[in-house]
Amino acid sequence: MSTQPESRRDQADAEPTHLGPHGMSVEDALKKLQRISWDLRRLGIVIAVLAAMALLSVLGVALVRVTKADLATKFMILGTNVASCCGGFAWLIVWNRQRDRGMILYEEISDELEWRHRTYRPANGAQNGNEGKRPDLGIRLILREFLASTSLPLVPGPSSGVMYLGFFLVCILIVTLIVGIGGMDLIEWLRAG
Repeated sequence: MSTQPESRRDQADAEPTHLGPHGMSVEDALKKLQRISWDLRRLGIVIAVLAAMALLSVLGVALVRVTKADLATKFMILGTNVASCCGGFAWLIVWNRQRDRGMILYEEISDELEWRHRTYRPANGAQNGNEGKRPDLGIRLILREFLASTSLPLVPGPSSGVMYLGFFLVCILIVTLIVGIGGMDLIEWLRAG
């Protein structure tokens, strides 16, 4: 008896399943998805820290307005606000691109597993033992972990990136309004005190 696969479908079953023109197997795609999940979690922490810094700097600007702090303190607080908001914008762009890449992989892996799970039938109509079989627990956990990492900290849901973007814009607006209270421009505000 020959150990070679008898049909093209059997041969396709014996080889790793490939996604796309790059010849990526499902296993490789899962590893890449895990890396993206990890990157999204780290980026989410960075963005949340920058949001906290932006909030603290808004409070600092308000306190400086009341306490008449020195020029160096004012520069430091304004610089923190500008840097944290601009950094937040930049990291949100990176986070969004990574999330989009991950969603593409997630969709393709899910489609591939769904195709294997529900539509594969051997050429001769015999049962192959794969019908109704769920993907391994490890695969399902990787997919769920990715979905969990697509939300930023403290703001669950698909619009978390937009919420953080709005928060950074509001912080810049509030600082602009605080500095502008009383008809002073930025230079006058820095010199006052």
